[in-house]
Amino acid sequence: MKSFTNADILAQLKKILASKQLAASTVLADFLTFIVNETLNGNPSVLKEYTIGVEALKKESDFNPQIDGIVRIHAGRLRRALKEYYYEEGANDRLVISIPIGGYVPNFEMREKISANNSPMAIEEPLTGEILKTTIDLKRIAFPVDRPGLQGLNYRPSISVLPFKKIGEGKILENIANGIGESLSTELTQFESLKVVSYYSSDHIISLPSDIRTLGALLGAEYILTGSVQLYNHLLQINVQLNSPENGDQLWARRFEKNDPGKDYRAFQEKVIDTVLASVAGLHGAISLYELKKFRPPDHPGISWWYTEYTRNFDYLTTQKAKTFYKRIIDHDPSNAFAMAFFSEILAGESLLLHDGSEQAEQGIHYANLAIQVDPHCQQAYQALAINRLMQGDREYIRVLERGLEINPKSTEYRGAMGALLIYGGEFDRGIKIIDVVMELNPFLPWWQVLSCSIYSYHKKSYADALYWADRVEMNVISIPIIKAATYAQQGSIQKAETLLNRIKLQYPDTNLHDAEFLKRIFYSDALIDEIRDGLEKAGID
Repeated sequence: MKSFTNADILAQLKKILASKQLAASTVLADFLTFIVNETLNGNPSVLKEYTIGVEALKKESDFNPQIDGIVRIHAGRLRRALKEYYYEEGANDRLVISIPIGGYVPNFEMREKISANNSPMAIEEPLTGEILKTTIDLKRIAFPVDRPGLQGLNYRPSISVLPFKKIGEGKILENIANGIGESLSTELTQFESLKVVSYYSSDHIISLPSDIRTLGALLGAEYILTGSVQLYNHLLQINVQLNSPENGDQLWARRFEKNDPGKDYRAFQEKVIDTVLASVAGLHGAISLYELKKFRPPDHPGISWWYTEYTRNFDYLTTQKAKTFYKRIIDHDPSNAFAMAFFSEILAGESLLLHDGSEQAEQGIHYANLAIQVDPHCQQAYQALAINRLMQGDREYIRVLERGLEINPKSTEYRGAMGALLIYGGEFDRGIKIIDVVMELNPFLPWWQVLSCSIYSYHKKSYADALYWADRVEMNVISIPIIKAATYAQQGSIQKAETLLNRIKLQYPDTNLHDAEFLKRIFYSDALIDEIRDGLEKAGID
């Protein structure tokens, strides 16, 4: 039963517009205001790309959405902003405004309850007739646990996927229950950071104990994915959980729902699989987060621990520690492609921190190529090689990225890196399309990928958005104050731009922002460099 009025919706809209997620972006605020007002006024049928482009985004009357994807781009950003709002400032809000993927008519939902500890409860996000309900308890991963018997730096956590339970009858349930678990198990084997236990049949699982801790010991799995498929009055529901047999904790869970399950249920199943993989697997997934909380050097850092620390901190001290760690592994085991790939990428990062890096780039390319020779299926090595080649101005980096993508197209981490690198290299539109898809699956990207959104926005002259994304990157990297200073100048905020430029001079006294070659070492697109220099000149750089 509807338990809110139009006045309640408008009040909620006002709160969202005043939030940090939207207050800094006139474009997103206008977009959301327009689609909410038109819906409340009984005109949802007008919410098409052309109308939104002309009425909300102020495009010209000859705007062609088939050529210009600006509405879709801002819709993706708005969905992410709403999601972030309800995880942060709006965590206790009862009324949820969301925008379905594939459409622009907003949904208005009332959450049943708010948790006592102010953590976000099930946020309903319609996905073209589907509702995605998310429950992530990050407090679960805060307890360090000693795990005996883990020796060696080639350790990869093991995971088992159990067949999904089928609750109810019907061909759709049978197809999904039989297929989704096996598909997840197959796709997880493509992730280098995981070891996947062989998939078990449903008949075999019935004979095993139901206690997750006992199951983990029997299967030899440190993590177990479980799930169920059920159908209620034409509503298909899939529940997925990530469990730790070590202590019986449930580390992550999501519920997916779809109305009219007989229509495009296979596409819905693929969407579920993609979302689970994005949330659980990879170096920034729930498993890696749990591992990061549990282990601290020198006890047992694992092969990816220092790389994760390097990406999280990106400072000179952490970079040197990470370099030393991986160089020791390589010296001890010259066949460790994973360590070579990490070492190569860290060398690229060091060159950025040093504002020079010709020597590091050469070494980075050497170790990335060596990693690929040792293991042609090491996707991390292709990412490292692409980064180093881009930093040397080699357009071959695009072909390297494409080759790496073929290894595991389901890796949102790799796709996020690919999208960001394309933006850095001047392939702006191609890159942002990839980033938008990735952020729909997992909005928590590494800082340098978030910064690529700022660069894209600056190039497109969406200066408020450029500042929004730059402000979300809390790293001591010279490219951030430069892009912000140029952006302020383009907006006419000369005093703010000058203040930032003075800080840059104090922190980097030997830096010459007039020097195009210097700028090319941190911004790799000639078009972008010209645009940044234009902003810096407006700021009165001397």
